[in-house]
Amino acid sequence: MKRLSPLTVILTGAGAPGWPDICRSLVENNERTIDIVAVDMDRDVAGYRLVKKHAVVPAGVSPAYIPAMVCLVKKFKAHAIVPLTDPELPALASAASLFKKMGVVLPVARPSAIAIAADKIRTHEFLTNRHRAIPAYRIARTSVEFSVAIAALGYPKTKVCFKPGIAHGSRGFRILDPQATEAATLFAEKAENTRYAMTGERAREILDNCASFPSLLVTEYLPGKEYSVDLLVRKRSVAAVVCRERTRIRFGLTYQGRVIADPKLERLAVDIALRIGLTFNANIQFKKDAAGTYRLLEINPRTSGTIALCRAAGVNLPYLGLKLALGERITAQKPVPGTRNYRYWTHVFT
Repeated sequence: MKRLSPLTVILTGAGAPGWPDICRSLVENNERTIDIVAVDMDRDVAGYRLVKKHAVVPAGVSPAYIPAMVCLVKKFKAHAIVPLTDPELPALASAASLFKKMGVVLPVARPSAIAIAADKIRTHEFLTNRHRAIPAYRIARTSVEFSVAIAALGYPKTKVCFKPGIAHGSRGFRILDPQATEAATLFAEKAENTRYAMTGERAREILDNCASFPSLLVTEYLPGKEYSVDLLVRKRSVAAVVCRERTRIRFGLTYQGRVIADPKLERLAVDIALRIGLTFNANIQFKKDAAGTYRLLEINPRTSGTIALCRAAGVNLPYLGLKLALGERITAQKPVPGTRNYRYWTHVFT
Protein backbone atom coordinates (compact mmCIF):
# COMPACT_ATOMS: atom_id res chain seq x y z
CA MET A 1 0.00 0.00 0.00
CA LYS A 2 1.28 3.45 -0.92
CA ARG A 3 2.32 5.48 2.11
CA LEU A 4 0.56 8.82 2.67
CA SER A 5 2.53 12.03 3.05
CA PRO A 6 4.22 12.50 6.44
CA LEU A 7 2.84 14.96 8.98
CA THR A 8 4.03 17.00 11.94
CA VAL A 9 1.36 17.20 14.63
CA ILE A 10 1.34 19.38 17.75
CA LEU A 11 -0.28 17.30 20.49
CA THR A 12 -1.20 19.34 23.54
CA GLY A 13 -1.74 18.28 27.16
CA ALA A 14 1.49 16.26 27.32
CA GLY A 15 1.08 15.90 31.08
CA ALA A 16 -2.39 14.34 30.82
CA PRO A 17 -2.75 10.67 31.82
CA GLY A 18 -4.18 9.70 28.43
CA TRP A 19 -1.53 11.53 26.40
CA PRO A 20 0.90 8.61 25.85
CA ASP A 21 -1.83 6.35 24.45
CA ILE A 22 -3.19 9.06 22.16
CA CYS A 23 0.35 9.81 20.97
CA ARG A 24 0.82 6.12 20.10
CA SER A 25 -2.57 6.05 18.36
CA LEU A 26 -1.44 8.84 16.05
CA VAL A 27 2.06 7.49 15.43
CA GLU A 28 1.18 3.79 15.00
CA ASN A 29 -1.33 4.31 12.18
CA ASN A 30 0.06 2.02 9.42
CA GLU A 31 -0.45 4.70 6.76
CA ARG A 32 2.10 7.45 7.23
CA THR A 33 4.87 8.82 9.42
CA ILE A 34 3.68 11.30 12.04
CA ASP A 35 6.17 13.42 13.97
CA ILE A 36 4.71 14.51 17.32
CA VAL A 37 5.52 17.78 19.07
CA ALA A 38 4.54 17.46 22.73
CA VAL A 39 3.10 20.65 24.26
CA ASP A 40 2.06 21.49 27.81
CA MET A 41 1.92 24.45 30.18
CA ASP A 42 4.10 22.50 32.63
CA ARG A 43 7.86 22.63 32.12
CA ASP A 44 8.50 19.00 33.08
CA VAL A 45 5.99 16.28 32.14
CA ALA A 46 6.26 12.66 31.04
CA GLY A 47 5.12 13.35 27.49
CA TYR A 48 8.29 15.33 26.80
CA ARG A 49 10.31 12.15 27.41
CA LEU A 50 8.36 10.09 24.88
CA VAL A 51 9.06 12.21 21.76
CA LYS A 52 12.00 14.12 20.33
CA LYS A 53 10.33 17.54 20.18
CA HIS A 54 8.46 19.44 22.86
CA ALA A 55 7.59 22.97 23.94
CA VAL A 56 6.09 24.83 26.89
CA VAL A 57 3.15 27.15 26.24
CA PRO A 58 1.01 29.48 28.39
CA ALA A 59 -2.26 28.20 29.83
CA GLY A 60 -5.05 27.73 27.31
CA VAL A 61 -7.05 30.60 28.82
CA SER A 62 -4.12 33.04 28.59
CA PRO A 63 -4.16 35.77 25.90
CA ALA A 64 -0.61 34.64 25.10
CA TYR A 65 -1.68 31.07 24.27
CA ILE A 66 -2.68 31.51 20.61
CA PRO A 67 0.40 33.65 19.72
CA ALA A 68 2.57 30.96 21.31
CA MET A 69 0.88 28.22 19.27
CA VAL A 70 1.34 30.27 16.09
CA CYS A 71 5.05 30.49 16.85
CA LEU A 72 5.23 26.71 17.37
CA VAL A 73 3.46 26.05 14.08
CA LYS A 74 6.06 28.15 12.28
CA LYS A 75 9.00 26.70 14.21
CA PHE A 76 8.10 23.05 13.66
CA LYS A 77 6.31 23.49 10.30
CA ALA A 78 3.28 21.74 11.81
CA HIS A 79 0.41 20.45 9.70
CA ALA A 80 -2.09 20.00 12.54
CA ILE A 81 -2.83 20.83 16.17
CA VAL A 82 -4.66 18.17 18.21
CA PRO A 83 -5.83 19.56 21.59
CA LEU A 84 -6.47 17.27 24.55
CA THR A 85 -7.39 19.69 27.36
CA ASP A 86 -10.66 21.54 27.89
CA PRO A 87 -9.42 25.07 28.77
CA GLU A 88 -7.70 25.58 25.40
CA LEU A 89 -10.62 24.45 23.22
CA PRO A 90 -12.51 27.80 23.06
CA ALA A 91 -9.36 29.71 22.13
CA LEU A 92 -8.32 27.25 19.43
CA ALA A 93 -11.83 27.00 17.99
CA SER A 94 -12.04 30.80 17.75
CA ALA A 95 -8.65 30.90 16.02
CA ALA A 96 -9.45 28.11 13.53
CA SER A 97 -9.56 30.50 10.55
CA LEU A 98 -6.17 31.92 11.50
CA PHE A 99 -4.57 28.48 11.52
CA LYS A 100 -6.40 27.51 8.32
CA LYS A 101 -4.70 30.40 6.53
CA MET A 102 -1.40 28.95 7.78
CA GLY A 103 -2.28 25.57 6.28
CA VAL A 104 -2.86 23.98 9.69
CA VAL A 105 -5.88 21.79 10.42
CA LEU A 106 -7.66 21.78 13.78
CA PRO A 107 -9.94 18.82 14.60
CA VAL A 108 -12.00 21.03 16.92
CA ALA A 109 -15.74 21.76 17.03
CA ARG A 110 -17.21 25.22 16.47
CA PRO A 111 -17.05 27.69 19.41
CA SER A 112 -20.85 27.57 19.84
CA ALA A 113 -20.86 23.77 20.22
CA ILE A 114 -17.92 23.83 22.64
CA ALA A 115 -19.63 26.50 24.77
CA ILE A 116 -22.67 24.25 25.22
CA ALA A 117 -20.80 20.98 25.72
CA ALA A 118 -18.12 22.27 28.09
CA ASP A 119 -20.60 23.79 30.56
CA LYS A 120 -22.78 21.15 32.23
CA ILE A 121 -25.46 23.70 33.11
CA ARG A 122 -25.66 24.96 29.53
CA THR A 123 -25.71 21.36 28.28
CA HIS A 124 -28.74 20.48 30.39
CA GLU A 125 -30.54 23.73 29.60
CA PHE A 126 -29.97 23.27 25.87
CA LEU A 127 -31.14 19.65 25.84
CA THR A 128 -34.15 20.15 28.09
CA ASN A 129 -37.26 19.38 26.02
CA ARG A 130 -34.93 18.34 23.20
CA HIS A 131 -33.74 15.00 24.52
CA ARG A 132 -35.18 12.30 26.77
CA ALA A 133 -31.81 11.32 28.30
CA ILE A 134 -31.64 14.40 30.55
CA PRO A 135 -31.94 13.47 34.27
CA ALA A 136 -34.12 15.44 36.68
CA TYR A 137 -32.14 18.54 37.64
CA ARG A 138 -32.18 22.02 39.12
CA ILE A 139 -29.74 24.91 38.87
CA ALA A 140 -28.50 26.65 42.01
CA ARG A 141 -26.59 29.91 42.10
CA THR A 142 -27.32 30.88 45.70
CA SER A 143 -27.53 29.07 49.03
CA VAL A 144 -31.33 29.39 49.06
CA GLU A 145 -31.59 28.01 45.52
CA PHE A 146 -29.35 25.10 46.55
CA SER A 147 -31.62 24.22 49.50
CA VAL A 148 -34.71 24.45 47.30
CA ALA A 149 -33.06 22.36 44.57
CA ILE A 150 -32.02 19.42 46.75
CA ALA A 151 -35.44 19.38 48.43
CA ALA A 152 -37.20 19.40 45.06
CA LEU A 153 -35.15 16.38 44.00
CA GLY A 154 -36.08 14.43 47.12
CA TYR A 155 -33.36 15.10 49.69
CA PRO A 156 -33.22 13.94 52.49
CA LYS A 157 -35.51 11.04 51.61
CA THR A 158 -33.24 10.13 48.71
CA LYS A 159 -29.69 10.83 47.59
CA VAL A 160 -29.00 13.81 45.35
CA CYS A 161 -25.88 14.89 43.42
CA PHE A 162 -24.31 18.22 42.58
CA LYS A 163 -21.38 19.47 40.52
CA PRO A 164 -20.13 22.82 39.17
CA GLY A 165 -21.21 23.84 35.70
CA ILE A 166 -17.60 23.98 34.56
CA ALA A 167 -15.16 21.56 36.17
CA HIS A 168 -12.69 18.91 35.10
CA GLY A 169 -11.80 15.41 36.33
CA SER A 170 -14.73 15.05 38.79
CA ARG A 171 -13.66 18.15 40.70
CA GLY A 172 -16.55 19.49 42.77
CA PHE A 173 -18.78 16.45 42.28
CA ARG A 174 -20.44 15.12 45.43
CA ILE A 175 -23.29 12.83 46.39
CA LEU A 176 -25.59 14.16 49.09
CA ASP A 177 -26.47 11.29 51.40
CA PRO A 178 -28.32 11.91 54.69
CA GLN A 179 -26.59 8.84 56.15
CA ALA A 180 -23.07 10.01 55.26
CA THR A 181 -20.56 10.63 58.05
CA GLU A 182 -17.23 12.41 57.81
CA ALA A 183 -15.60 9.64 59.86
CA ALA A 184 -16.57 7.08 57.23
CA THR A 185 -15.22 9.35 54.51
CA LEU A 186 -11.97 9.89 56.40
CA PHE A 187 -11.23 6.24 57.13
CA ALA A 188 -13.05 4.31 54.40
CA GLU A 189 -12.31 6.38 51.29
CA LYS A 190 -8.98 6.88 49.54
CA ALA A 191 -7.79 10.46 49.19
CA GLU A 192 -8.18 10.45 45.41
CA ASN A 193 -11.81 9.36 45.56
CA THR A 194 -13.82 12.48 44.75
CA ARG A 195 -17.09 10.56 44.54
CA TYR A 196 -17.63 10.18 48.27
CA ALA A 197 -20.80 11.39 49.93
CA MET A 198 -21.63 14.15 52.40
CA THR A 199 -24.80 15.41 53.99
CA GLY A 200 -26.73 18.32 52.55
CA GLU A 201 -26.10 20.30 55.73
CA ARG A 202 -22.34 19.85 55.42
CA ALA A 203 -22.44 20.81 51.73
CA ARG A 204 -24.31 24.02 52.53
CA GLU A 205 -21.80 24.88 55.23
CA ILE A 206 -18.90 24.51 52.79
CA LEU A 207 -20.63 26.34 49.95
CA ASP A 208 -21.69 29.24 52.18
CA ASN A 209 -18.04 29.75 53.11
CA CYS A 210 -16.97 30.15 49.47
CA ALA A 211 -15.90 33.65 48.43
CA SER A 212 -18.82 33.57 45.98
CA PHE A 213 -21.46 30.90 45.63
CA PRO A 214 -20.63 28.70 42.61
CA SER A 215 -23.10 27.92 39.84
CA LEU A 216 -24.15 24.34 40.50
CA LEU A 217 -26.00 21.67 38.58
CA VAL A 218 -28.04 19.64 41.08
CA THR A 219 -29.32 16.32 39.71
CA GLU A 220 -31.10 13.16 40.71
CA TYR A 221 -28.87 10.38 42.03
CA LEU A 222 -28.15 7.73 39.38
CA PRO A 223 -27.34 4.37 41.00
CA GLY A 224 -26.72 2.34 37.85
CA LYS A 225 -23.66 1.49 35.77
CA GLU A 226 -21.68 4.19 33.99
CA TYR A 227 -20.99 4.29 30.26
CA SER A 228 -18.84 6.31 27.87
CA VAL A 229 -19.41 6.78 24.15
CA ASP A 230 -16.59 7.95 21.87
CA LEU A 231 -17.67 9.44 18.56
CA LEU A 232 -16.14 10.76 15.37
CA VAL A 233 -18.59 13.31 14.01
CA ARG A 234 -18.88 14.91 10.59
CA LYS A 235 -20.96 18.07 10.13
CA ARG A 236 -24.26 16.23 9.72
CA SER A 237 -23.44 12.58 10.34
CA VAL A 238 -21.32 10.29 12.50
CA ALA A 239 -18.36 8.41 11.02
CA ALA A 240 -17.67 6.08 13.97
CA VAL A 241 -19.10 5.23 17.39
CA VAL A 242 -17.64 3.12 20.19
CA CYS A 243 -19.68 2.38 23.34
CA ARG A 244 -17.86 1.44 26.54
CA GLU A 245 -18.90 0.30 29.99
CA ARG A 246 -16.82 1.93 32.73
CA THR A 247 -16.45 -0.83 35.31
CA ARG A 248 -13.81 0.84 37.49
CA ILE A 249 -13.13 4.58 37.63
CA ARG A 250 -10.35 6.52 39.37
CA PHE A 251 -9.35 10.16 38.94
CA GLY A 252 -12.16 10.43 36.40
CA LEU A 253 -10.42 7.85 34.20
CA THR A 254 -11.59 4.37 33.27
CA TYR A 255 -9.20 1.99 34.98
CA GLN A 256 -11.19 -1.02 33.86
CA GLY A 257 -13.74 -1.04 31.08
CA ARG A 258 -15.05 -2.98 28.12
CA VAL A 259 -16.40 -2.22 24.67
CA ILE A 260 -20.06 -3.10 24.27
CA ALA A 261 -22.55 -3.34 21.41
CA ASP A 262 -25.58 -1.27 22.41
CA PRO A 263 -27.57 0.25 19.53
CA LYS A 264 -29.84 2.21 21.90
CA LEU A 265 -26.92 3.86 23.71
CA GLU A 266 -25.27 4.54 20.35
CA ARG A 267 -28.39 6.26 19.02
CA LEU A 268 -28.70 8.42 22.16
CA ALA A 269 -25.09 9.61 21.88
CA VAL A 270 -25.32 10.28 18.15
CA ASP A 271 -28.53 12.28 18.56
CA ILE A 272 -27.03 14.45 21.30
CA ALA A 273 -23.81 15.06 19.35
CA LEU A 274 -25.69 16.14 16.22
CA ARG A 275 -28.16 18.34 18.12
CA ILE A 276 -25.34 20.25 19.81
CA GLY A 277 -23.31 20.45 16.62
CA LEU A 278 -20.21 18.60 17.77
CA THR A 279 -17.63 17.68 15.15
CA PHE A 280 -14.49 15.53 15.07
CA ASN A 281 -13.67 13.55 18.23
CA ALA A 282 -16.14 13.82 21.09
CA ASN A 283 -17.06 11.84 24.18
CA ILE A 284 -20.45 11.57 25.90
CA GLN A 285 -20.95 9.91 29.28
CA PHE A 286 -24.11 8.29 30.62
CA LYS A 287 -25.28 6.53 33.77
CA LYS A 288 -28.36 4.40 34.34
CA ASP A 289 -31.07 5.51 36.75
CA ALA A 290 -32.93 3.23 39.16
CA ALA A 291 -35.20 2.05 36.34
CA GLY A 292 -32.26 1.16 34.09
CA THR A 293 -32.75 4.15 31.76
CA TYR A 294 -29.69 5.89 30.32
CA ARG A 295 -29.24 9.43 31.64
CA LEU A 296 -26.71 11.99 30.47
CA LEU A 297 -23.78 12.78 32.77
CA GLU A 298 -21.57 15.07 30.72
CA ILE A 299 -20.05 15.80 27.34
CA ASN A 300 -16.37 16.18 26.45
CA PRO A 301 -15.99 17.99 23.09
CA ARG A 302 -12.58 16.42 22.52
CA THR A 303 -10.68 13.13 22.49
CA SER A 304 -11.28 11.20 25.73
CA GLY A 305 -8.55 9.97 28.06
CA THR A 306 -9.40 6.28 27.59
CA ILE A 307 -9.79 6.36 23.82
CA ALA A 308 -6.97 3.82 23.52
CA LEU A 309 -9.56 1.15 24.32
CA CYS A 310 -11.33 2.08 21.08
CA ARG A 311 -8.10 1.57 19.15
CA ALA A 312 -7.58 -1.80 20.84
CA ALA A 313 -11.09 -2.71 19.69
CA GLY A 314 -10.19 -1.87 16.09
CA VAL A 315 -11.19 1.81 15.73
CA ASN A 316 -8.28 4.27 15.91
CA LEU A 317 -10.39 7.35 16.64
CA PRO A 318 -7.56 9.86 17.26
CA TYR A 319 -6.01 9.12 13.87
CA LEU A 320 -9.39 9.00 12.14
CA GLY A 321 -10.18 12.42 13.63
CA LEU A 322 -6.98 13.79 12.14
CA LYS A 323 -7.81 12.26 8.75
CA LEU A 324 -11.28 13.80 8.88
CA ALA A 325 -9.76 17.23 9.57
CA LEU A 326 -7.39 16.73 6.63
CA GLY A 327 -10.31 15.94 4.34
CA GLU A 328 -9.09 12.40 3.72
CA ARG A 329 -11.37 9.45 3.03
CA ILE A 330 -12.43 7.42 6.07
CA THR A 331 -13.60 3.84 5.73
CA ALA A 332 -16.36 2.53 8.00
CA GLN A 333 -15.01 0.71 11.04
CA LYS A 334 -16.79 -1.31 13.71
CA PRO A 335 -15.32 -2.05 17.16
CA VAL A 336 -14.92 -5.57 18.52
CA PRO A 337 -17.37 -5.94 21.46
CA GLY A 338 -15.91 -7.44 24.61
CA THR A 339 -12.50 -5.76 24.26
CA ARG A 340 -11.34 -4.75 27.74
CA ASN A 341 -8.79 -2.39 29.25
CA TYR A 342 -6.85 -2.57 32.50
CA ARG A 343 -5.04 0.67 33.26
CA TYR A 344 -1.89 0.59 35.38
CA TRP A 345 0.95 2.90 36.34
CA THR A 346 4.29 2.88 34.55
CA HIS A 347 7.36 5.16 34.44
CA VAL A 348 9.65 7.13 32.17
CA PHE A 349 13.23 7.16 33.47
CA THR A 350 15.77 9.82 32.56
